Amino acid sequence: MKLDIINAPQVKSRVVASQLEQEILSGKVAAGSRLPSMRSVAESFSTSLRIVQSAFTILEEKGLVESRQGSGTYVSHGNGHPDQAGGDIYFLVPHPAHITLYLESSLIERRIIYGATLAAQKCGRMIHTIPVSKNIQVLEPVDWPALRQIPQGANVFVNGFWFERIFPFLREIQAKVLLLDKQFQDIAYPEIYEEYVERGDWYRFVIDRTAAIEQAVQYLHSQGRRRIGVFKSYANAPEHPFRLGMIEGYQRCGLSFEEKLYCEMEPCFDKDIVEKEIIRFCKAAKFDALINCEGNLIHTVVRALQKTGAVLPDDIALMSLTDHPDYLKMEVPVTAFDFPWISLGGETVKYFSEKGRAASGKTVFQASIIERESTRKNAGAFVNHNFMPEIPVQEYSSPVDH
Repeated sequence: MKLDIINAPQVKSRVVASQLEQEILSGKVAAGSRLPSMRSVAESFSTSLRIVQSAFTILEEKGLVESRQGSGTYVSHGNGHPDQAGGDIYFLVPHPAHITLYLESSLIERRIIYGATLAAQKCGRMIHTIPVSKNIQVLEPVDWPALRQIPQGANVFVNGFWFERIFPFLREIQAKVLLLDKQFQDIAYPEIYEEYVERGDWYRFVIDRTAAIEQAVQYLHSQGRRRIGVFKSYANAPEHPFRLGMIEGYQRCGLSFEEKLYCEMEPCFDKDIVEKEIIRFCKAAKFDALINCEGNLIHTVVRALQKTGAVLPDDIALMSLTDHPDYLKMEVPVTAFDFPWISLGGETVKYFSEKGRAASGKTVFQASIIERESTRKNAGAFVNHNFMPEIPVQEYSSPVDH
C-alpha cells in the first residue's frame, strides 16, 4: 500500500489507523490476537515508524487495541470489535445537561434510558449517553470529540430526525442505528428520510401519534364531549399526525370536523403570548374538551382556560400529551395519553441483543390513556406504573408553584 498522495503526518496516521480498523472490524484480525510489529506495519504501508506509532495510538484511544509492555499490541476483546463491543448501546442526547432539565423531551429521554438500563443490567450490556452538541440550546457546534467515542459498527439509538446533521457521520462509522420515528419525518425531512430510512439502512421504532389523537378524541366523545379542540405548537403542517388523527377521530365518532377546532401556532417560548392565543382559541372555537399536544405548556394552558371562566372538567375536559409527575400536583389532576417509554427502552436493548435481527423495518408503539380528574370528575389521581415505574407516588404529593 502506498501513501504517497497523502502529505500531512496526521492524515497519514488516520489513513493507516482506518485501514487497520477495517481489518479488525471485518474479523480478519481476531479479538485477542497480536498485531504485527509497528516496524512490519510501517514497511507494509511504505511509511515511517512515527506514523504507525500515531496510528496505533488512535486505535488504542478507540478501544480497538491494547498495548502490553514487552509483548506488543493486541486486538481488544471488547469495545470496538463487532462481536463484543456490539453489545454496548450508545444513546445520543442533545447535551450532557439535557436529561436533567425540566422539559417534556428530557423526561422522555430519561425514561427511555431508564428502561434500557434496567434491561441492559439483566443481560450484562452497557448503556452510554453521548452528547451531540456543546451548546445546550441548539445543536451548534457539534461535539465531535464526544461523538468519536462511538466505535466503528456500534449500536446507536437516535431520538428523532433533529440529529440529522450527524447522520452522515453515523453512516461513515457504519453504526447500527435504531431511530425513534415520531411520524411526519417523511414530510418534514423527505430527502433525509428517503436516504436513511426508505432505502432500508436503519431500523425504526415508530410512535403512532395519529392513532393516539384519534383514540383521545374517541375517549372524550365517550365522556359526552362533542366539540373537541386540539392545540399544538407546530405551524403550517396540514399533514401533521395530530391534525390527521383529530380528523379520523371525528369521523369515527360521527362528528363534523371544523377547522377552527384545530389550533396551530408558531413555536413560542413567551408564555404570555401562548396564553393569549389559547384564550382566543377558546372563545372562537367554543370547545367543551381540549387535547393539549404541548406537555411543557400545561400550566399555561390551564391558566388560560381558567381566565375564560371555564371550570375543569365541568365546562371543559382537558387531556395532555406525554404524562408528567406535575399532572398529579395540579388542582385538577390532568388526564394524559402517552407512550410506554420505559418499555421502549427495554425493547431497544432486546432489539440490539437479538441474533439475526432485521437491519431495516419498523416496530410501532401505541399510546394509552391515563385517566384523571380533568376529564372525568372524581376519577382520582394516580401514577400508572406501566408508564412511570421509576417515579414513586409520594415524591409528587405536594403542589408546585409555577
